[in-house]
Amino acid sequence: MNPPKDVFVFIGPPGSGKGSLSKLCTERYNWVQLSTGNLCRKHIAEQTEIGKEIALAINSGKLVSDSLITEMVEEWLDEQLEKVSAVILDGFPRAVAQAQAFDKILKDRFPEVRLHVLKFTIGDEKVVNRLSGRLICKNSNCQAVYSTLADSAFKPKSGMKCDACEGALIQRADDEAQAVRERLGIYHKHTQDLLNFYKNIGQPILELNAEVSSNEVFEDFKKLVGLNGMITIKNKHSIFKMETAGRLLSEMFDAMGPLIQPGMSALELDSWIAQELKKRDLVSKTKGYHTYKHVSCISVNDEVVHGVPMATKIFKKGDLVKVDVCAAWRGYCADMARAFFVGPVDAKIKKLADVAEQALYKGIAKALPGNHLSDISAEIQAEVEAHGFSVIRDFAGHGIGKNMHEDPEVLNYGKPGMGPILKPGMALAIEPMITMGHYDVYITEDGWTVKTMDKSLAAHVEDTIVITEGEPKILTRIHK
Repeated sequence: MNPPKDVFVFIGPPGSGKGSLSKLCTERYNWVQLSTGNLCRKHIAEQTEIGKEIALAINSGKLVSDSLITEMVEEWLDEQLEKVSAVILDGFPRAVAQAQAFDKILKDRFPEVRLHVLKFTIGDEKVVNRLSGRLICKNSNCQAVYSTLADSAFKPKSGMKCDACEGALIQRADDEAQAVRERLGIYHKHTQDLLNFYKNIGQPILELNAEVSSNEVFEDFKKLVGLNGMITIKNKHSIFKMETAGRLLSEMFDAMGPLIQPGMSALELDSWIAQELKKRDLVSKTKGYHTYKHVSCISVNDEVVHGVPMATKIFKKGDLVKVDVCAAWRGYCADMARAFFVGPVDAKIKKLADVAEQALYKGIAKALPGNHLSDISAEIQAEVEAHGFSVIRDFAGHGIGKNMHEDPEVLNYGKPGMGPILKPGMALAIEPMITMGHYDVYITEDGWTVKTMDKSLAAHVEDTIVITEGEPKILTRIHK
């Protein structure tokens, strides 16, 4: 049985953040957003039958009919629901006639689809303030959007010039305060009838407070529609980018080993990593993360993870050094960690690192479609404890993709047969963290470095993998 599909209808005035939420959803979940304007232009350019009728209406100075728009949307929906799990409609339906026709299409053609209607609630003056502070790049090939509002993340850095192309920034006539108020009057008149239609057919209307930041709206949206804990499925384009990031990271780690010698500082190694990331067109995902200042985490001996690469942290002969780097290539991440020895080490230290590596491989081997997430966790724990070592409980692996940390949390311990069922396209960063002693840990005064409570040595390794139809694909290993 195929999983149900979802259609989200966004209703809100211009400037309420519908576009920002759509962008976050399409990036995070690989959904698609409908733009009726772009769809009309596509049909016209391709000279389809629908496109010819649209062009005729426009050239005659007439509005494109509701029936033609609805027919175009039905065809688009049929195509998209074959590819993705959800679509977002922003700007359709605009009127009751469109909503009635669309409701019939859903019932007749797509009875399995779940409809969600979301109303973006925001005061008129808040909208006026937002839109009247909006600037657009005059360059028709760019048209980047900026804001002059003090709390905006999109303020231009170069005064009235575009940061991307240095084109002049202008205010559109319909973004002037009086024009915005007139647009809002029209919006309220038509939208109330649309909302009444949905109420009358018994369709729940979910309300979002659109006066807060886009990230806060996104979090509220996830709670409203039950997306918290959702594991995103990556498409082939996303996986290609993650695989490229993983391959480039793996090449860098191969070159890193011989550099780690007695007398080298963790900060020197972090600086080398920063240069290598830049050389490979990789973007660090840790630098700037909650004010973290480095491109790597470098943990030594009883430091488990998140070790801050300080100049005072000097490698000594016999040390166990764990290096963890997460970086993105063209917006998609790979996360990787390896354990290195500084010169000859005690046999017990080598065994600890070897067991961490074996546990990682055993866990990855359980990352098969149809298995449960905790099958990975249980396999890691069994391998580690079979050799007399302990699994750290307070930290875990994670989902990964557009963001460094995504759902789900991947524990390194637990019972098999629990948690979500694994599906092709899921991407996970699996990272056993193990210690020779007890698993209790604490965070040091720097606010980052995690150390074992009993000062026992710890090992940490990590790979980014993707679930496939067959064996899991390890993205952070060079396939020769």
